[in-house]
Amino acid sequence: MGIWDKLHNFATTCNELSSKLEEKTAKLAENAKNYAEEERVKDFYKIKDQLIEINKKQKEVGIEETTIFDFFKDRPEYADLLELERNKQN
Repeated sequence: MGIWDKLHNFATTCNELSSKLEEKTAKLAENAKNYAEEERVKDFYKIKDQLIEINKKQKEVGIEETTIFDFFKDRPEYADLLELERNKQN
């Protein structure tokens, strides 16, 4: 096996490994995106549940309740989830 064959084999191996690395990196990016979305949804519903409890306490002491729509209106990252809640109520 000559030097050119060894160089060719090395280059081929590097190319294959590079492709595998790109695939794994893309998969990790997709996993991170999915995880972030799951956490965003969990956060929304956790905040919603906390708001319900806060509203109960506010109602007990005569303070006006904060609707979920008022609370989230300035939080565009939750707009789609807020719209789902709005549709549930109608």
